[in-house]
Amino acid sequence: MQHLGRWIDVRCHAPKLLPVKWGIWRTHFCDFQPANRMGGDLVMFAYDQDPRDFPKLTLTPRFYVVFDSLLILSSDPCLVSLMCGTREVSWLRLPNKHFKESLCALLRHATTLRHTTLREHRISQKETELANREERVRQREIAISRAEETQCPSLAESSDDEVPFGSTVVFDWPLSRSEKHLRLVNALDRQRIAEVASERRKRSGAASSRRFSAPATSRARVAG
Repeated sequence: MQHLGRWIDVRCHAPKLLPVKWGIWRTHFCDFQPANRMGGDLVMFAYDQDPRDFPKLTLTPRFYVVFDSLLILSSDPCLVSLMCGTREVSWLRLPNKHFKESLCALLRHATTLRHTTLREHRISQKETELANREERVRQREIAISRAEETQCPSLAESSDDEVPFGSTVVFDWPLSRSEKHLRLVNALDRQRIAEVASERRKRSGAASSRRFSAPATSRARVAG
């Protein structure tokens, strides 16, 4: 049940003109329906004619009021006040108790619907904020990873004879501290072995050059 309509005696004035209790009772056809984003739970449209009698026409209401609660005014349970927060917006003389119960049920349904919509909207906002935050973190991690790969190339990209001692190695992630330490020690050992081998080749080459050049020097001395 989304709508509730009935001919009702209404007492209402614009808030800036007169208080509601000074108003004049007038009979209007009142259509109650959920107030979608109008600042309340229900809205009452007051017409001078029954819109159901003119299905092909769109009637303009005489006025409307938005409210979120009902307040019984006297010993008569059918005399109620429509409240928007703490402000009194209109008085109604309902036709019977059954209509009052139906109006209260519609109001409870509209209140639950508004709270549910508000909660879903807040949850959607939180999910959007969380997704944006995760995306920013992911982009930051990608940028950091690219910067580390640019500044710290792996050993596989450099030659065995020209690997500088103490160069940084890019490890796979995630690794424990002991695994990282073991890989670093192995890399340093390979670097030391490469340096020792290079130094030995240099020394061997220098000794060979001296050995082959010695006879030529001695013949030059004899000739002199």
